[in-house]
Amino acid sequence: MDSFLLYIFLTAMVLSLIIVFIKRGYTRANLFLGGYFFFCSFTNLVVNFGLYGDSPFWTALLGTNLWPVIFLIGPFAFFYVRSILTDDPKIKGYDYFHFTLFLLQLAGMIPYYLSSWEYKKTVAGIIHTEAWNLTSIPLSVVPTSINLVLMFLHFVIYMVLILSMLWRYKRASGIKAYYNLSLRFTERWLIIFCIAVGLFFISGMYLITCHLLYPTRDEFLSNSRIIISSYGLIVVLLILGLLSFPEIMYGLPRIRALPRQESSKPGNKDEVFLNEEVIVSKKDISLEETLQFTGIDRKLKEVIMKSSPYLDLNFSIYKLASEIEVPIHHLRYYFNRHGLSFTVYKNRLRVTHAKMLLRAGDYNKFNIEGIGRLSGFSSNTSFFTEFRKEAGMSPMEYARLKQIEM
Repeated sequence: MDSFLLYIFLTAMVLSLIIVFIKRGYTRANLFLGGYFFFCSFTNLVVNFGLYGDSPFWTALLGTNLWPVIFLIGPFAFFYVRSILTDDPKIKGYDYFHFTLFLLQLAGMIPYYLSSWEYKKTVAGIIHTEAWNLTSIPLSVVPTSINLVLMFLHFVIYMVLILSMLWRYKRASGIKAYYNLSLRFTERWLIIFCIAVGLFFISGMYLITCHLLYPTRDEFLSNSRIIISSYGLIVVLLILGLLSFPEIMYGLPRIRALPRQESSKPGNKDEVFLNEEVIVSKKDISLEETLQFTGIDRKLKEVIMKSSPYLDLNFSIYKLASEIEVPIHHLRYYFNRHGLSFTVYKNRLRVTHAKMLLRAGDYNKFNIEGIGRLSGFSSNTSFFTEFRKEAGMSPMEYARLKQIEM
């Protein structure tokens, strides 16, 4: 059983690191998610094989690392849920207060960390005695009894904070709106995640209670062993679920309802990306259906105007998503909601750039084929085909027409 649990906890830690280092197309909130799972898995490892294990060696090595690590679990769970609900993974100045207890515990453990191995084995021997009293064991400068109270308050406070965020989100999004499958899927995942966090916190509070109720080590372990070992399996199942359904890690689509007057004009075309050429136009749809991803419009405009990435022959949706720091899943959904694919969007930008060069008379220097290359097209065929599709005429016809107009 012990070897099985060891395998479970180590697997959970490895899978947690995989989540942390998965970057492509995913939201940065997963750094907090991976961190939460890693610290939960490490805490289970410390508790099962250190504090409550049968080996004095592992107790001396791991058992005393519990206090600092456990005070990271609440903040990482909180930051993950907040990042998903607000689409803002940044750590702000006041957020560092969430790490106060961790830093205090780490500072309080420094004398123990600097003590000799013989002293650590002596402490492990006390933990392994039958008539133990965990509150009297000198693990930290902060008394263990106070640490147990702080742990209890820590669990309660972060559970309340997380649940209140979910409640405010559900209340704010209670209006009639278009709910896509990705949004419902991710919302349900958040509920499952919060239940898992709650189970971890409840199990922690149960162990604290058991420490106060049972005077001997055997009584404590006989009444709490299942609770101690069960959460490691829950963590592994959650991580495997994430890796099996990676769309969960894209986060919530950021949506907001647009005012009716902005979308009520027939043929409304209000998205101008480059040189007053309309690249993306919104559909004239009702208030209940009109939704937009918050911030994507602004980020696209900034990138297009600043660096013109579409001129690169290898321009792709992956590069665009990376540059504007938006999950690929969200970007594809954004284009679909505007009634076009990324390929159409890319070609419109390139044709718009080619029109600008043709109006400036640059075809005299580069010829028509060169204009296509300068605009990001990889071949003359694709340039002529897409230009005729967008402009209704060939590039040369367009150039002559503009010459006549001038």
